[in-house]
Amino acid sequence: MIREPAYYAMGHLSRFIKNGATCIHSDGDYGWDNLTTAAAVNTDGTTVIVVNNPNSEKFASFSVNIDGKQYQYNNLPPQSTVTLVK
Repeated sequence: MIREPAYYAMGHLSRFIKNGATCIHSDGDYGWDNLTTAAAVNTDGTTVIVVNNPNSEKFASFSVNIDGKQYQYNNLPPQSTVTLVK
């Protein structure tokens, strides 16, 4: 059996974004250099933001605001994903 990258992406997302979570609008139009995002609030109140850097060579930095607090993430490697849970 050959598993495509989407198989692993879904496994990763389902580990953090639980059944019954509320999706938060995130279109990625924040000057984040083509980063892709998914964001949700779980029923236990945790906020989950998954950011993927699909660029093949460029490191990426971004910031997010959760509950009025600013968080900065620097140097997300090319073709990698980070999950932020608050």
